[in-house]
Amino acid sequence: LMYHSVGGPILSRYNLSVDAFTSQMEFLSNHYRFVRLKDIPRQLKNYNTKNPKLPVVITFDDGYRDLYEHVHPIMEALRIPYTVFIPTAYIQSSGSYDNENLPMLSVREILELSGSDLVDIGSHTVTHCSLTQLSSSELKEELHQSKEYLESLLSRPVDMFAYPYGTFTHYSKQIVRAVAECGYSLAVTACFSSMNRSGNNYLLRRLFFEEKE
Repeated sequence: LMYHSVGGPILSRYNLSVDAFTSQMEFLSNHYRFVRLKDIPRQLKNYNTKNPKLPVVITFDDGYRDLYEHVHPIMEALRIPYTVFIPTAYIQSSGSYDNENLPMLSVREILELSGSDLVDIGSHTVTHCSLTQLSSSELKEELHQSKEYLESLLSRPVDMFAYPYGTFTHYSKQIVRAVAECGYSLAVTACFSSMNRSGNNYLLRRLFFEEKE
C-alpha cells in the first residue's frame, strides 16, 4: 500500500485524515498480516498459500513531517512496520517539492524514526524529479547522491527505492537498469496493482486507499 500525508490541511487521495488512516490500519491489523517491504522478494518467491491471512506492506512516499507527528504513534500502538521513501533535498524544509507547503521531516526526526524497530528508510531521489526527463549523468546523480546521503546519515545500507511520480511515463528500462546498477535491491512504482506472484523486484506495484475508504 502507498501513502503520502496523514492529517494535512487538504484531504485527497494523497492526504488522509488521521481518523481514516487509523481506521484503515485497524482494519488491516484484523484481516491481514504485515510484512516489511525489504522481505517482499523472498515472500513472493516462497509464498505460503496455506496462511489464512494475506500479507500487506505499508509504504510512505515523500517524508512529510506529519508522518512523525501522526503516523508513527499509530503504527507504534498497532505494531505495524512500514517503509519511508525520502527525497533528500527537502529534508528539514518548510515546503515540499509539490508546493503544497507541507513541512518535511527533519534530520532529528528521521534519525528518531530510523531508531524504531518498525521503520525502514529508502531513497526517493534527491529532488523528486521525473527521471525520464534527465540525462544519464543527472540520473546517476539523483540515484547515487540520495543513497549516499541517507547511508551516511543513518550509518546503514539504504537499498530500497521509490520512483518519483512512479507511473509508466516516469521510468523506463534504462532507468530500472540504472537503479539496479546503483546498488538498490528493489524499487516500487505508483502503478496500481497488488503483487500476487514473483516478478521484477524493481517494478513492484502498489495500491492506495482514498479518504472515503
